[in-house]
Order: sequence, then C-alpha cells, then structure tokens
Amino acid sequence: MRFFDALTFQHQLLRTLIDRDIRSRYQGALFGLFWTVLNPMFLLAMYTFVFTVIFRSRWVVPETDEAAAAATSGTFGFATLLFCGLILHAFLAEIISASPRLILQNKNYVKRVVFPLEILPMVITGTAVFHFLIKLVVLLGFVLVINHTLPITALLAPLVFLPLILMGVGLAWMFSALGVYLRDLNQIITPLLTGLLFLGPILYPAEAVPEQVRLLMHLNPLSVPVEEMRRVLIFGSLPYWTALLYYTAASLLVSALGYMWFNAAKRGFADVV
Repeated sequence: MRFFDALTFQHQLLRTLIDRDIRSRYQGALFGLFWTVLNPMFLLAMYTFVFTVIFRSRWVVPETDEAAAAATSGTFGFATLLFCGLILHAFLAEIISASPRLILQNKNYVKRVVFPLEILPMVITGTAVFHFLIKLVVLLGFVLVINHTLPITALLAPLVFLPLILMGVGLAWMFSALGVYLRDLNQIITPLLTGLLFLGPILYPAEAVPEQVRLLMHLNPLSVPVEEMRRVLIFGSLPYWTALLYYTAASLLVSALGYMWFNAAKRGFADVV
C-alpha cells in the first residue's frame, strides 16, 4: 500500500517541485519556456530533411498491414515514425540521465528528516512528462498537416504512455538510490542510453530485426511503447492489448521494486552524502 501512496500523496508538493524544476531550467533564457516548442520543431525539421531528402529512407512494413503501409507511403512518413520513437526515447533518457546524481545534488533534503526523499525521482519524471507532452503536440501537429486528419485511435495514446511513466519512475527510484553509493554509475548511463536507442525499434521497424533475436529486442523497455504509440498515433490502429497488458504489469513490478529499493537504501544516504 505504501508504494501506491507514494505515487499519489503530496500532490501540492509534487506540483510545486515540478513547476520549480521546469522554471529553473529556462530561467534567464531569452525565449524561456518557448524553447520547449522550438527544440522539438527543429529536431523534426532536421530529421525530415535528412531522412527524406538526403537518405530517401523508407519504412519497411508488412504488406498485409495496409494501415501502416498507407501511413508510411508519403514523403514525410519515415520522419514522422522516427520522431515518434525518438521523443519516447528522449523521455526515458531524460529520467535515467538525471537520476544517478539526483540525491547528491539535493543534499540539503537528505538532512531533513521530515522531507519525503522518494518524491525527488517523481519530480524529474514529472518534468520529463512535461517535455514529452510538448513534443507530442508538435508530432500531432505534423501528422495533422501531412495527413489532414488525426486518427481516432490517438485518444488511446495516454493508455500507451502511462505504463512508460510507471517504468520511468521505477527506474528513477532505482538509479537515484544506486547513484549515491556507486559514483561510477554516471559513466554507465551514456552507453546504456545509446543501447536503448539502437537496440530497439526506434530507428528502424521491428520487422527489420531477424525473428530469432526479436524477442531479445523486446526486453528493451522502450520497444512496446514505441510500437504501440506509432500504432495509435500514426497507423490509426488499435494497440496490441496483450503486449500492452504484459508491459503494464512489468512496469508496475519495476516501480514497486524501485520504490522498495529506494526506501531500503535511503537509510544510509546521510552517512554517504
């Protein structure tokens, strides 16, 4: 029960800390929060140019999947599919990259007995959700411009994204606690994030992976969300409910284990930091 309480308690404190974290990142910048829109628009324009003009890439889909074939047949199909995967990777990467040094950067909270330290990983997760939603709006706008419509299945996007949020906060609890004791963790994060990018269906479709290793690819925590998000946002198809259900169960397990590990490890934070 305490695990679920941690996901829902201290609403006001969580909102305040997320708001402060977002504002602090853009404080003093000329365009302020407008950068959250400019950056994804620039990335989308860059990916569109590189992969449609220079590489002339095409997204290989099964011939029997008519919805996927229609969505990828246009000039900008590849860029749209690529951007959809990249914004999900950026979401998880933002959480994982910030987690190892999270407690060390907030030493003042460790000394406060009454402060709920477990809320800090939830704060960086909330900030990552904010950035993802901005990029999602840019993606939806791009899909609307090139297709002149949005699929009704886009309404299911929150059901696809919610398990990834649970996965993200679980990993944040794990890595933030481990980062206090293992300072080398920061050096491991970069190759880990690179592996998540290249060893999942982000830069290429899952069908491009040989059948014998495809199951291994789905151990990537981004594989299911990326495939299902493309399905509901771009292909206009219903998600594979079985895969989504298994992934949700795995996300809940990771979150629960991450929370338990954080609470067990935080007892020694004051002695280490």
